[in-house]
Amino acid sequence: MKVKAIRLVVATLFASNFCLAGIHPGLKEAIDNNDIKKAESLVKKMGVTDVYCPATLSWADAKKIYGNFFIDNPQKMETLCDPAFVSAYDQVACTNKAEVSLCMERIRAIPVSEWQPYLNRMQKNKLQVGTESFEAVEIVKEKMAPDEKKNCAGSVKAQKMLLSQYENELQKGLAQNENFTSSNEGASLQHTTDSLRVEVSKNDNNCRAGVKDVEKIVTKTRARNYLTPALHVLFKYLEGIVAQPFGFEGKNKQLLDSYLQLAGNESEFPTEGAYIETITKAYSDAADVDDNLVLASCRLFPKVDKEFHKQFGLELFSCEKTLEKYSVVCNQLSRELKIELPSTINGYKPVSYRCNGESWVVMPAMEYELGTCDKKKKGEKAIVNDKYYGCNGKEWVQLSSEIEYATYGKVCDASTEGKTIKNAKKSTALVCKSGKWRYRMIDSEQNLIQSRQIGNLVWNVENVSVKTPDSFCPADDEKYCKELSRLYHYEDAKNLCPAGWRLPNTEDVKDLNEAMVNRVPTSKAQFGKYPGAFRDNNGNDNQSKSTYFFWLNEDADGLVAGKAFVKNGVERATSLAVEESSWGLPIRCVRE
Repeated sequence: MKVKAIRLVVATLFASNFCLAGIHPGLKEAIDNNDIKKAESLVKKMGVTDVYCPATLSWADAKKIYGNFFIDNPQKMETLCDPAFVSAYDQVACTNKAEVSLCMERIRAIPVSEWQPYLNRMQKNKLQVGTESFEAVEIVKEKMAPDEKKNCAGSVKAQKMLLSQYENELQKGLAQNENFTSSNEGASLQHTTDSLRVEVSKNDNNCRAGVKDVEKIVTKTRARNYLTPALHVLFKYLEGIVAQPFGFEGKNKQLLDSYLQLAGNESEFPTEGAYIETITKAYSDAADVDDNLVLASCRLFPKVDKEFHKQFGLELFSCEKTLEKYSVVCNQLSRELKIELPSTINGYKPVSYRCNGESWVVMPAMEYELGTCDKKKKGEKAIVNDKYYGCNGKEWVQLSSEIEYATYGKVCDASTEGKTIKNAKKSTALVCKSGKWRYRMIDSEQNLIQSRQIGNLVWNVENVSVKTPDSFCPADDEKYCKELSRLYHYEDAKNLCPAGWRLPNTEDVKDLNEAMVNRVPTSKAQFGKYPGAFRDNNGNDNQSKSTYFFWLNEDADGLVAGKAFVKNGVERATSLAVEESSWGLPIRCVRE
């Protein structure tokens, strides 16, 4: 008895306390010498709790030595065993129903895209098929005690009296109104009467038989899919790619087939009926269906098109043609192959794809037209649908203007300092200055007006000063035209910004003010030259050292003048209303 007690303690320690704190020398020597019987004896009979699983140990011998230790503690294999031993086990993982826990642990350690060999073994060995025990409530008959049987008839009698009252109330209601049971009150009374009638009949039968209904907890078994956790992970992986246009054939198709077979009725994908319902709603709403929706339904249910036709008599799509359309393989042999496919069954919104040698990538429309933008094409430019594009070595970028298109890829440095490029309409120029291309507006006298990006717009930062019949100089003195620029009435000002430029509006002034407020103070005002000059509605000419006025496009509130000012290092801009015909203001244009 004493020896048995000691062995019981040792076995308990073995089951709960395997460790790796210095391998037992005898165990290590036995396994290294392939003396499996000695190793098994050390562990099972002498209570050695160390785990030693080198590359030379087979899985079959490991089970002889350690029993179910790895099955009960699957995560320990990775931490305690030599990687070569683990790798060798991987070749037989997922072949034995008793080792499902180890199978789950092994696939959890690798990317889902590499699961196929394990899934094949799961299917072959039907690892998903199993049962589990669960507790359930069961109603059984028990014999009544003498005192229970004595009281039983009285209880049933009281229930019958209550039932009679309900039945009388129901008959009264029907006598007054034959549709009484259609009302809320009548329907409720009918339901209560029917339920009580069943209860009275059951209790009366039990009472006559001398038995009673008793709830009993019993253990039952039911079917169980042992792979549910792993299949959920596989579903989340497939869910993200099942509707992707390309790249699904091959290993992803095999993964989907394995998932559908292993999951069976527990598949988390929508049913065929659910896909038909979604397609039907889309078509009834817009007479068109997203092609990816059709593609996903056909990959999951290759005969969904025939079922759709059977239900509605409408050959809306073909799974065979849909799957064929998206089956083109992308590899090094098909590198740079381009395909354009519709995004809906009616052919709307075509999408372009390019093979990069490994996978299909969506191409912008102009890339389909112009080819791939890479280092070889860096600096090239093109016009597509009246829009300007340039290749930066990685992608085609849309250029903001004709002038930017003209200078794209052209170097601005010391050797090209002062070089000027004008657009076709000769209304805008880019001038190379200090290593950067800078905007200039070209006025009607071919003067280059300095311009600068302020906030979201390019503003003139000096006055337009072209001579028109209605323009005039401050104090009617030509020298002030040279110092401060010419002044204009509103009707004259509206037509003096060249093509591609315009008078600013109140929203532009708000943007200008925000740029001024958020600007880091410097010694130079960013809006340009101060002071400003203007003529007021009394015909007086004024010169300000801190404020600058300019004409705006009139808005709904009659604001036609802009005002920029600087004082004590603080800059602001605002809009105001002035008399259009009497005031004389300078002009500053903004680029469209």
